[in-house]
Amino acid sequence: MHTPQVIKPSLLRKGFEVVYREGLEVTDDVSIVEHLKHPVYITEGSYTNIKVTTPDDLLLAERILNQR
Repeated sequence: MHTPQVIKPSLLRKGFEVVYREGLEVTDDVSIVEHLKHPVYITEGSYTNIKVTTPDDLLLAERILNQR
């Protein structure tokens, strides 16, 4: 499962300022945007758009890139 998030940097900076100023607890970047009452849209992602966090993920990413 992956949850890619695309947010304009200026909006995210504004959101982090609000989180800091108001001492909010948020779970991720989208929850910050939602707190700003900015619309959030869901879109279909790609199974090859993986998050690389472990050595195994890196091996998978290399395989995906080699297939292109």
